[in-house]
Amino acid sequence: MFVANDHAAIGALRGFAEAGLRVPEDVSVVGFDDAPGVAQLRPPLSTVRQDLGALGQEAFRALLGAIRGAAEPRRVALAPELVIRQSTCPPLAPARGENAARPRASHACV
Repeated sequence: MFVANDHAAIGALRGFAEAGLRVPEDVSVVGFDDAPGVAQLRPPLSTVRQDLGALGQEAFRALLGAIRGAAEPRRVALAPELVIRQSTCPPLAPARGENAARPRASHACV
C-alpha cells in the first residue's frame, strides 16, 4: 500500500495490526515524506524522501521570477529517493495451476 504521507501510513500500520494483518508479511506499506521518527517505528517505515532544501530553493526561484515579471515559471523535476526499510517485502509469486484457488502461505521477507 502506498500512502500519501507518513502520518497516514502510521495509521495504516495500526489499522492492519488491529485487523490481524502483519506488516510486511501480509501487506507492505510505503509512506511519503520520511517524517522524523518513522525509522524508529516497528516495523521501520519504508518511505519516499524528497530533498526539501532543493524544493524550497526552486520555489524561491519561481517566486523571484514571478516578482521580476518572468513570462512563465520554468519546470523543474526533483528526483525523490525511495528509502526501503522493514515495512516492505517483495511480492509473492503468483499462484499457478491447481493450487491457484488455495490461499498462499505467508512468506518471510529478506
